[in-house]
Amino acid sequence: MFAAGSWRPIIVSRRFAIMRLLIFGLLLGLSLADPTSPPKARRSSSLCDYNACPLTSVSGVDMYAMQVAGSTITCFYSSSQCSYNYMTAQLDALDSINPADCPALTCVPPQACVSYGCPAIPGLGSPLQFDRTTDGMPSLQCIWMDLNCSYEKDNGALLAGSTDGPVLSCPNRLACLATGSRRRQYQPPQVRRSVREGRSAELTEFEDAHQPW
Repeated sequence: MFAAGSWRPIIVSRRFAIMRLLIFGLLLGLSLADPTSPPKARRSSSLCDYNACPLTSVSGVDMYAMQVAGSTITCFYSSSQCSYNYMTAQLDALDSINPADCPALTCVPPQACVSYGCPAIPGLGSPLQFDRTTDGMPSLQCIWMDLNCSYEKDNGALLAGSTDGPVLSCPNRLACLATGSRRRQYQPPQVRRSVREGRSAELTEFEDAHQPW
């Protein structure tokens, strides 16, 4: 049998081992819950060339119009109007109507394409197309009968769409006419939008500086 004093080292060593386990568990929990680490949504956003409106709302109502203006993308459904940050895909509930019916934006991945054009839509045929300028950037307008869609020529992203019919059926992207390596790689949406806004601001300053007055 052990003497009374011989239990003390064993008890102390066990307490020390338990304390080490508790400290290790605490540090592990803090590392997993570290708010400075980027959330999964932000890491996955780099996989998206841009964000697009889903064709239907949460309740299954069809979209009839959409628009990208600055850093905001708005999706119009008969049951709701949904505004999002075009950079982060975050829903702006205060600027939306019936936000509970607003679906998550669709992530459109990058595409290795050097030339885009208006696609043919089954039942509507080939559209009329016109070169435009939107926010100081080259854009392409495609018109199929009662369907009117505008796209960014740089990456084929849908910028605006409207229709006289009940359903907006604009393709989320222009048709790729030629593939290959681009002179510059696609940028994440937040970078590309800031570049566009910067160019728009430069254009405004240039026009103001050259007014006759």
